[in-house]
Amino acid sequence: MSLSRDLRDYKELKGNMMLEGVISEAFLTLEGVQDEADPQFAFDMIDLFISDAESILREVNNAVRDLRQLNLVLADAQVHQLKGSTSCVGVKRIRTLTEAFRTCYLQGSVDGCLRIIKELNQEFVFCKNRLLYLKNLGMQIKAAGGVLP
Repeated sequence: MSLSRDLRDYKELKGNMMLEGVISEAFLTLEGVQDEADPQFAFDMIDLFISDAESILREVNNAVRDLRQLNLVLADAQVHQLKGSTSCVGVKRIRTLTEAFRTCYLQGSVDGCLRIIKELNQEFVFCKNRLLYLKNLGMQIKAAGGVLP
């Protein structure tokens, strides 16, 4: 692929991801913080978010794995931590679900909490794949000597 096509694809992908709620203005801010001293900053934050979110979701899933020993208090604490992690890259879709989980938790809706946890896992996979694609395309552009739009 040509650099100009990659640049166009990157810009289009980022725009689509904004519309889909995969990223928000927070990600644009991260990109703006990048400089020559740390040109991979936004991509490093993507890696950090994915690593943190995988760990947090593992804990959430463990807290609700056995319905006889359901620990929604722990799941709520972990989901709150996930909400904070979404802020670093602005993953809006997951943040919205963390807020929905909190509402279900406060209402005492076990079924609602379990449904949201399932959705969180699905949305995380979707967002992770989109973020990694954006990161890989961005790194490809930089490796070719391009500057991200």
